[in-house]
Amino acid sequence: MIQDPPTAPASAFDAPTVARIPDPAMLAELAPRPPQPSARSPEPSPSARTSDAVKAQDLPTADTIRVGKTQLRAPATSVKPPVELPAAPVTVKVDKPMPPPTPRTGMSPLLLVVLILAILGAGVFFAWKYVLERPAIDVDTSAAPPVPAPMKPAPPPPPPPPTTAKIALETPEPEDVKVMRQGVLESIPATDTPVKETEVIAKLKGNKPLEAQVNAMTNDLTRQRALLDAAAKVFDTAHAAGNKAREAAAQAEVTERRKLIANKESALNAKRADLDTYQVRAPKNGTFVPAAKLNVPVAADAVIGKLQREPIPVATFKLGSTHSFAGNGSVEIAIHKGEQRVTCTVVDVQSDSVKVVCPVDPDLTEGLEVALQLPAAASAAPPEPPPLPSGGAGSAAGSGAPAESPGAPTPAGTPGEPAGAAGAPPAPSGAAAPAAGSGDKP
Repeated sequence: MIQDPPTAPASAFDAPTVARIPDPAMLAELAPRPPQPSARSPEPSPSARTSDAVKAQDLPTADTIRVGKTQLRAPATSVKPPVELPAAPVTVKVDKPMPPPTPRTGMSPLLLVVLILAILGAGVFFAWKYVLERPAIDVDTSAAPPVPAPMKPAPPPPPPPPTTAKIALETPEPEDVKVMRQGVLESIPATDTPVKETEVIAKLKGNKPLEAQVNAMTNDLTRQRALLDAAAKVFDTAHAAGNKAREAAAQAEVTERRKLIANKESALNAKRADLDTYQVRAPKNGTFVPAAKLNVPVAADAVIGKLQREPIPVATFKLGSTHSFAGNGSVEIAIHKGEQRVTCTVVDVQSDSVKVVCPVDPDLTEGLEVALQLPAAASAAPPEPPPLPSGGAGSAAGSGAPAESPGAPTPAGTPGEPAGAAGAPPAPSGAAAPAAGSGDKP
């Protein structure tokens, strides 16, 4: 079958029509925009209007869209490009007032500067206080070892409670009374006689000459001490008047008197010791019970009687340790709650007890409670002076010489002056001083 070639369409409507779909971006540009409330819309320029007309002509409409046929178009004409003019200035009219400026928030610069200065000042102060102000450390260049700091001693423990006991009155055993040398009893009590300590109980024949010599020597010693006082006064007077010759003579006399007194004191002591062998003295207080009679010869160390002692206060203390006590040692006991203390003598020391004997005292009655003072805390009792003989007018109780006048210096290098002459005992207070320069010398 032979087909004829197709011929051109007789009209534009006989050609196939092709559907043209518009571009969405172009439709958005052609869509009408709402008017701006705050500003007036500017008038479009002629070039813009021409461009919009051309675009409108190119868009298909419902009448031109035909399916299966080509779109009919007007013959194209040459269009001159639009001339764009400069845009007119846009004037914006503001109906509302401008809001006030918002205050700035944050730290003030001045406050920040003050804070920085305060921090710097505090740093400088601490550096000066703890770094610069430290005392300089002395560097010891010696090789001596460091001395350790002394340790504080621990406080002593409290003293233990005192040990107490009760006073008991005991009567000692009778004590023998003996003579010191062989002789004949010249005097002795016939019956029991109360006696005091150091009192003469009995005498042997031959004691009277010795007693007379002791009395004479005692009187002479008293006279020599008075002469020494007179010479010391002469020396003081001459020294105050500036009489050198008289002062030298008085000083020589003072020196001689001192040596003489020292020699006479030695002789008197020896004579008294010899006299004591003819006399019998009571060793303690008590009652003498004679065992010999008058004009009876006795041998040396013969017992002529007994001394019945008075009841004496004793106390026995129970102790845990007695190592600090010794026989015949001195201890103190406190009575009346420590208001009074009495010195006693230790007579017996056992492993757990100490017995003391106290002197006869009216306050130490039977059954009185006393407290023992330990030897470490007890004060040492002063030693009792030796008993002095009571016979004769020249008792040694008053054998003291007045000290040399403070204004009477002793010349240095005085020949023949003994070392102990300066400490010659003073004369009795009642001795009369003879006139100076009397020349009363032995």
